[in-house]
Amino acid sequence: MTKVWRLKNAGTVPWEGYSLHRLDLPQQPDQCQTASDVPINDTRPGEMVDIRTDITMPRKPGLCYVRFKVMDGSGRVAFPGGRPLNFQVIVG
Repeated sequence: MTKVWRLKNAGTVPWEGYSLHRLDLPQQPDQCQTASDVPINDTRPGEMVDIRTDITMPRKPGLCYVRFKVMDGSGRVAFPGGRPLNFQVIVG
C-alpha cells in the first residue's frame, strides 16, 4: 500500500532537498517496511506538497506504528520542536 502525506510549507523559506527520515531504524522483520528516507519535492512558501512512501506489511497480525521526521537539505532535523509524521496500520 502507499501512504501519502499532504503538507503545506507555511514558512518563509523554500524546502529544497528536504526529506522524511524514518526514526525507528533499523527496521525489524515484524514491522511495516518503508524506505528509510523519502524525498520531498522542492516546495516554495505557501505551496502544498504530496509525499508518498510505499509500505510492505508484515505477515503476522499486529500493529505497525511508523514515525518520520522532516530533514533539511543538510541532513539536520528541520523542525526540532515539532512532532514526527507518523502512521499506524493494523494487520489482521
